[in-house]
Amino acid sequence: MVTLDVEGAPYENLEGRVAVVTGAASGLGRAMANRFAAEGMRVVLSDIETDALDLAVTALSDAGHDVRGVVTDVADETAVQRLADEAFAIYGAVHVLCNNAGVNKRARIWELTTDDWNWVINVDLWSVVHGVRAFIPRMIELGQGGHIINTTRRSAGSTCRCWHRVGFRPTLPRAPATDLRNSAPSPRPTAEAPPPAYSRR
Repeated sequence: MVTLDVEGAPYENLEGRVAVVTGAASGLGRAMANRFAAEGMRVVLSDIETDALDLAVTALSDAGHDVRGVVTDVADETAVQRLADEAFAIYGAVHVLCNNAGVNKRARIWELTTDDWNWVINVDLWSVVHGVRAFIPRMIELGQGGHIINTTRRSAGSTCRCWHRVGFRPTLPRAPATDLRNSAPSPRPTAEAPPPAYSRR
């Protein structure tokens, strides 16, 4: 059974609660979406890859799960706000947010272009900022607590990912924790760093 902490007390029963997962069309994101659905959660799957997202949503729907797919470019703040709008409009709540979407660029550091850096940083770093800003205020207003999972990766030889993690790891997981401490019941932020097995999150 999956349990998620809310203000120190776990959600022992996930049935009917709502999860939003970015990068949900493949890899770790799809695995999280599948597990949440298996636990009885309603799940909003988000990804920029339309065809892959449709396949993931169809597979879960055909298995009898209550899921929706929302095509989202997480590097775009407006698109992430729209994702939050749709999630709350469809289900009326969000209890778990997984900022999981990400990309990678493998090259020698002197071969990386400005566009390469912008692409990785916008998707891997700014997407988390956009997710936090779009979802946390609404989750606090809802008053049901929640859980926020910000996924990062070990760089596995990727210079671009290694450098963007300098911005992500020391700050984003801790900043929401500090700011949310006086918000009760507040969503709880978490940073996860699975093994370096994926080229995109």
